[in-house]
Amino acid sequence: MKTQRSLRTFVSVFFALCVITLPKSTCSQEPASTACPSAPSNGAAPVCVTTYHNSNSRTGLNPNEQVLNKAKLQAGLTSFTDSVTGQVYAQPLFLPAIKMLDGKIHNVTFVATETNDVYAWDGDVAQTTPYWHLNLLTPPKQATRFQVTAGTTGPPSQDIPCGNIAPNVGITSTPAIAITSSTTSQINGAVIVVVARSKSSNSIPAPTYYQTLYALNATNGSVIAWTDINATNSGVVFDPLHQNQRPALMIQGGQVFITWASHCDNGSSDPLKASWYGWMMSYTLANGSLELAGSWLASEFPEAGIWQSGSGPAGDGSNVYLATGNGSTTAAPYSDESPCLGCFGDSVIKLSGKAVGGTFNVLDSFTPFDHPYRLCEDYDVGAGGVMYLQTTFTPANLLIQTGKEGNIYLLNAATGSMGGYSGMVGSFLCPVTSSSGTDNVLQAHYGDLCTPTINNPECGPLGSPVAWKNNIYFGTRCQPIKQYTLAQTTWLTFTTETTTGGSLNANCVGSSGDVFGPPGPQLSVSQYTGGAVLWALDSNGFCNSKTPKPPVLYAFDTGNLAGNYLFRANAGASRACAVKFAVPTVVNGHVYLGNGSQLVVFH
Repeated sequence: MKTQRSLRTFVSVFFALCVITLPKSTCSQEPASTACPSAPSNGAAPVCVTTYHNSNSRTGLNPNEQVLNKAKLQAGLTSFTDSVTGQVYAQPLFLPAIKMLDGKIHNVTFVATETNDVYAWDGDVAQTTPYWHLNLLTPPKQATRFQVTAGTTGPPSQDIPCGNIAPNVGITSTPAIAITSSTTSQINGAVIVVVARSKSSNSIPAPTYYQTLYALNATNGSVIAWTDINATNSGVVFDPLHQNQRPALMIQGGQVFITWASHCDNGSSDPLKASWYGWMMSYTLANGSLELAGSWLASEFPEAGIWQSGSGPAGDGSNVYLATGNGSTTAAPYSDESPCLGCFGDSVIKLSGKAVGGTFNVLDSFTPFDHPYRLCEDYDVGAGGVMYLQTTFTPANLLIQTGKEGNIYLLNAATGSMGGYSGMVGSFLCPVTSSSGTDNVLQAHYGDLCTPTINNPECGPLGSPVAWKNNIYFGTRCQPIKQYTLAQTTWLTFTTETTTGGSLNANCVGSSGDVFGPPGPQLSVSQYTGGAVLWALDSNGFCNSKTPKPPVLYAFDTGNLAGNYLFRANAGASRACAVKFAVPTVVNGHVYLGNGSQLVVFH
């Protein structure tokens, strides 16, 4: 394994990562560091967006956005763009009042792209040149590497025979930031952790492929440390070509958590010999370098990928929560995979946050009763990410999960109470007929977020819900955005839905112009004194679709979700295309989002 390190800068970085989970302040709703400035000297809002959906609980909430209120949105927003190289799948991250290379304090947005480019842009005004820009194909003291490409034909014209992310595959997941030095008025140091993909120049007999974890200095873009990701677990060797690192990174308990699934389930003509798996790994900073702390496989077979439409694993400060895609379970394995020991396909899983003996212990799990049917029909539970909620209810700690079939699952996060598996036991072959049954969970809403048709059998969410107070918002395909209210005893109750937004779509049978076509909207929510705004980014015209077009940003009043939207605008030039699963970042009076070639900023 190749590694690179800088001992001089690692004392502060190591300390920061060892204490970071996420702060119980406006930076997040979770206990940990207080590193986000509480009174930025430049007048910025005291809010840091350092991870996907704003916090490790993945609620998508900015609890302190006073500028973008109802009146401001009704008056209209203006926008500017910064040009980037490569598509922006990663959610933009934001730090207020950070001291940059020029010695001055700035509000800065960090953007990563599929061409392995990372940018630090001014968060308030357009720039022709960012504060810094780094391409990770040529790190310090490392030979130049080359871009991994993808398409539908495979080598030699493309490296990955899968067109879901194309033409370049570089940085797909949302990075994470650890603030290493700050005062109440400014940030003096921070580290960005990011995973990039590359290949060697040698093509005889074949290139060598890499996935590399980097720690970057947020103030100047220098590489603090890097390590090529490599692991072996239960005889399975990590394959950096066929593993798709789509989910966002998570920093918790002094570790960087990274998860993987596949590209189009490719890797071999025989699925049982394919080289991709549902991996989770964590890295720590030890002895001045990035070190593998532990790894875990969701199945002993190539299945049960962890992709979550880009959402990262959730964390409660000690434990990790994630959801998997199609695959066998120990209780109900597919016939060719029986017995399948320690297999968690189509499940929500709670893992210990510290590795023991090089791996992570499964503390609890939930698998829907109709798991065999799901596997045969490709109805991934893990099509969306897990949201962790700390509430005043009993039980207090809850999980919410949705998948391709449009079900909503409300789980008790306590170990031993998530729900287990109550379906058919024993091996099976496809096809499997859908059957009735019961899941041992707090509540399940079956089919609420999906109305299957022959042309659109998979219509559930490809993304994660967001939460504000006791309201949960779900964006899905070919339906309006839906709001549910969370309360003791009745738990999740449907409240209302949007009646505007979206457009007529050939993939949505009976579309009336108020639904969002595939892949469905990605949501964020921001609170101001007196109310909140629900934001939705419609990426229906994503870059690799038949009709690419710019994404469309919507803003809805949470106090009148069924009313007309407060704001709507195309995000980018007419030649720009949307990016699947792109999430808007709402902070400091601005909305930041990426498309196929730009950072777009509304204000």
